[in-house]
Amino acid sequence: MSTNPYFCLYAHNLPVRGATRSAVYDLHRQGITLIPNVLHAILLDFRHRPWAETQQRFAPGNPALFGQYLDFLQAKELGFFTRTPADFPALSLRWHSPHHVQNAVLSYAFSQYSLPGVLAQLDGLQCRHLELRLTLGHHAWAEVVALFQQLEPMVFQSVTLLLAYSEALPDEPALGAFYEQFSKIQCIIVHSAPRSYQSTAYPGKLAFVAQNLPREQPRNRHIVNLEYFTEAQQFNPYYHRKICVSESGSIKNCLLLPQRFGNVNTTPLTAALANPAFQELWHAAPDQTVELQNSELRYAHFSADYLVKNPASGLFDVEHRVRPLHQHPATIAA
Repeated sequence: MSTNPYFCLYAHNLPVRGATRSAVYDLHRQGITLIPNVLHAILLDFRHRPWAETQQRFAPGNPALFGQYLDFLQAKELGFFTRTPADFPALSLRWHSPHHVQNAVLSYAFSQYSLPGVLAQLDGLQCRHLELRLTLGHHAWAEVVALFQQLEPMVFQSVTLLLAYSEALPDEPALGAFYEQFSKIQCIIVHSAPRSYQSTAYPGKLAFVAQNLPREQPRNRHIVNLEYFTEAQQFNPYYHRKICVSESGSIKNCLLLPQRFGNVNTTPLTAALANPAFQELWHAAPDQTVELQNSELRYAHFSADYLVKNPASGLFDVEHRVRPLHQHPATIAA
């Protein structure tokens, strides 16, 4: 046992260096503390030697300033002193999921392809989250009820339902009852409605918006948790293990991207998923994306940017063009 104390970050607090500043990700409390790059270097040095030796390396003539850094870290509850650092191993950053598909977005107007057949395929692929965009038209609401009865025993953990407003839709109380009936529904958004408002009976769960889809994707959004952080070490969390099917049945990475990888009427989802070209955006990890790789927030950054791989560098660039992006399932419009 060492006679000199070490300063250790709690295992769930992970430092990330950026070009001009650094950050400590608190994966337990789901927050980020910004720090200067010199403190990031100090935190890395703490892993190998007692804090007093680190002070001599970084601030031999200014112990007061070094003490301020330690006070800051303790005030933020980011770390602790110990004489047995080996008793506190680092957090594993290995990402693993048994789900062949993490997210699926399906656009359906009760024609062009068999939605029940696609749902059955996604069930076999262990899909976790489903965004279902329905245009009912003149079809009866009973067909939607039948779809959700099929969904209920399937593996989906959550379903976001986006409905195009029409006279065929039930009224607000009936939609609320529908939400209560099917436990997998995360929220219901009725778009292209006469006016925008949230249901007072189901706030955050049932909303009406006047805008039409697709909608502008919110920018500068950040997600801080263990699953997102570990996935972002290797993959692009927005595109990774995600599959979309357009209203015509085209299989895509994202509904608003031009590339198509077959049609569900002729191409099984497994075949599209196995296509290396389909998987290319999966590997557009933050460290492989030019605009993100030097940002201290890169492992929390949520972006639906259209990325293009540069064949010369092997890195991905954001294609800078104005395009609307569909709403992320985790958000609900006001």
